[in-house]
Amino acid sequence: MHSDPQLIEPTHKFILCGQHLPEIVDANDVGYLERLIVVKFPQQFTGDNCNPKLKQELLDPDVLSGVLSVLVSECIEWQKHGLIISDAMNVEKQNYRDANNFIADFISEFCVVSENATCTRKELLQRLKLNYHNEIKDLSDNNLTDMLKRALPNIEYRKTKHGKSFFGVGLLDETQSDLNFETQNHTTAKDISTLEDDDNDLPF
Repeated sequence: MHSDPQLIEPTHKFILCGQHLPEIVDANDVGYLERLIVVKFPQQFTGDNCNPKLKQELLDPDVLSGVLSVLVSECIEWQKHGLIISDAMNVEKQNYRDANNFIADFISEFCVVSENATCTRKELLQRLKLNYHNEIKDLSDNNLTDMLKRALPNIEYRKTKHGKSFFGVGLLDETQSDLNFETQNHTTAKDISTLEDDDNDLPF
């Protein structure tokens, strides 16, 4: 972390095959998502889609010639343009990210994002821990703070006399949270000047 950067030439790719994709701890980690490609195989070769003579048909010389032609053609395209990520792959990646993005779910259900909204870090983390205990049980407060800042890149986060605070995002009250109240120009978060200084026990 504190040494000069090094350039590493890629030598291989990891391929993970399975029925279920692994869970993402931080769905807003751009570095992780940039390296990820999700390839879905939706076809099931059962029933009417099952061809018991497929192997025999593929061994036909004319069919083999066609398969070889496709492979050579695609290899040439790969050498010219590299590995192309299709729109379908990007859609699957976004779906995968959305399914694991509990931070986005938390913001949508329990927070209001607006210019005048504000709350302390401690308030925000307490509400997050209360509602997403299983998802965050192995994460530190610093990890969660970084995840919130990545999910809300346009908000301001700074230290005040009341402790570290977010500006641009606030918490809905319990009634509004239950109703999933949505608004763009109103915040029910307590004004920062009325908050008690209860954030001093946090590392930053």
